[in-house]
Amino acid sequence: MQSNGLILRKYYGKKNYQNYLDHQKFKFDFYKKDLSETFEVRVNDFINNFKKFKIKCNDIKYTLCLGARTGAEVCAFRKLNFFSIGIDINYPKNSPYVMYGDFHYLDFPNETFDIVYSNCVDHIYDLKLFINEAKRVCKKDGLIIFDLQKGKKESGRDNFGNYETLGWTSSDLIIKKILQHNLKIESHENTSKYYTQLLLKKISN
Repeated sequence: MQSNGLILRKYYGKKNYQNYLDHQKFKFDFYKKDLSETFEVRVNDFINNFKKFKIKCNDIKYTLCLGARTGAEVCAFRKLNFFSIGIDINYPKNSPYVMYGDFHYLDFPNETFDIVYSNCVDHIYDLKLFINEAKRVCKKDGLIIFDLQKGKKESGRDNFGNYETLGWTSSDLIIKKILQHNLKIESHENTSKYYTQLLLKKISN
């Protein structure tokens, strides 16, 4: 379903949320071999990415990675001396980096983490639930960081594949949606031809 430049995948039936979960679990099984073989490369890419904002977060220690899959981003945070854990609904057995968790319903207390990170906004079922949970577990002065795919108008690449649940023709559209949930931009940087990064803070009530 497409509306005003945003594309939303619909899941039908009485168990539509379970259908969504099953669909997303299958994605990991489909890409597991490739993700494992490129793990170290992706860790180094994440380290180079995260170094850019580490200076701004000198005292930050605890990070949560949402939709972490094999945990390459978690490994990168740890190599940069952060305490980090990742959650996902499907991940490698006995992973040292990732534990089970649904990013719509996080099993952590309020204000636990200094950084909440995700590059999976395009795989969420409910944007409001997702952002509210990220805000809930993030400390008052913490950061919420999203790496977002650029839209087709910017990158020339269709960002809505077989497993994406949310797509956009321009990243400005999804950024506007995100900012509607009492978040403000700390910084915004284009990190590559295909990705842009948002550093966000909660707006005090």
